[in-house]
Amino acid sequence: MDINCKLLSWVGDVLLALSTHYALAASEALCLSPTFDYDYDPIGNRVSATDYDEQGNALVSSYSANALNQYTQRTVPGYAAIRGEAATNATVTVNERPTFRQGAYFYGGDMADNAASNLWKELEIYAAINPPGTNTPDVVYASTGTVFVAKTPESFTYDADGNMTSDGRFHYYWNGENHHDAEECAEKKGVLDTIIRLQRRIETARYYLGRSPYSVSYLKTKPLGGE
Repeated sequence: MDINCKLLSWVGDVLLALSTHYALAASEALCLSPTFDYDYDPIGNRVSATDYDEQGNALVSSYSANALNQYTQRTVPGYAAIRGEAATNATVTVNERPTFRQGAYFYGGDMADNAASNLWKELEIYAAINPPGTNTPDVVYASTGTVFVAKTPESFTYDADGNMTSDGRFHYYWNGENHHDAEECAEKKGVLDTIIRLQRRIETARYYLGRSPYSVSYLKTKPLGGE
């Protein structure tokens, strides 16, 4: 998506780990939504990650790591965000909250209570255009959807080989060669309350360009037990 952010400024710490990513528009105004801040401990484990809401308020996730330098949990800000595009002369709201605009780009969201469990936060997006003429009614476009927000704190588990086996939304499965071949998620969205398990298989096609072989990998997704 082109949000008219032309200049990217990257600031790294001494470990060359990304610590701050600012996206500056051509007007030198800060684009709030693509701005992320990161902090790390002395050995490179992420300590915190910060996003921002449409008003510029910090949304901080704090990370915990074990002695194997595996992240065991992180806090999840109670905020459901949405990004999109609308006519530049439209007034866009998300759940009746104002949005940040940069050209056609908009960014907004709403608070989400994720202290007790995961949730799908419903967001209603309205874009209203006030056409010329005092007696001409507004032109209003509306869209409704849901955004997943993980429970806070979100926990991570691993197997004996160090492969992640679960996070706040999925269970991950690995074969004997430590290849990720399946995942499972519990979807609770409206009347849907089912366990969906997908098998993912990486297939590699080998081609030859002159005397040098090269590979192309692609992902196939299918229900377990399917064709």
